[in-house]
Amino acid sequence: MEETDKAYIAGFIDGEGYIGITRQERENRPTMSYRTILTISNTKIEALKFCEKFYGGRIRIEANTFRWYCPSANQERLLLDILPYLKLKQKNAILVIDYKSYLGEATKENLQIRENFWKAIKEFNRNKFKEDSKCL
Repeated sequence: MEETDKAYIAGFIDGEGYIGITRQERENRPTMSYRTILTISNTKIEALKFCEKFYGGRIRIEANTFRWYCPSANQERLLLDILPYLKLKQKNAILVIDYKSYLGEATKENLQIRENFWKAIKEFNRNKFKEDSKCL
């Protein structure tokens, strides 16, 4: 993969992508479940196939658009590849990369750390529009 490919994917993720952490309550389990998500949506499947070529995953049709899902096993590699080129979602990428280092045993301490990462990325996403919209 060439550096221009990495920059292209970074721009695509900055504009059409989502980098985040989801939290889900599980039935009959006392703890929350957390997972990282990295997706790109677009009306042109060819652009998404470019990402799939390098990082695997799957493409689905959702609400008249295509969405590519990067597999969890390849998310960190993708984020490290594109990190220098991200402009808008670099903080999201860093949070997800750091979060992945706490994916071992679900100790009470690790679960609290995962919760803190989830809250941090949620808060950052909520306030991003405010920070970037000083002209309003």
